[in-house]
Amino acid sequence: ITTSGCINWCDSKGFIYAGTEYAGQCFCSNDFAAPGRQAQPESDCNMPCEGNPAEICGGSARLSLFQ
Repeated sequence: ITTSGCINWCDSKGFIYAGTEYAGQCFCSNDFAAPGRQAQPESDCNMPCEGNPAEICGGSARLSLFQ
């Protein structure tokens, strides 16, 4: 997976948010509100994407989120 691949796939399915996690997972949503949750340090997203190691695709229990 790559960041752009995940974003494009989610967009093609009609979603406005895309997120990558664990270097190779892609999640899509139209709502990312999570009551009681707060944004975490960007440094927590530290796993290179499986499809392009020059990009970061989230981390352990951390989503790189895109709109």
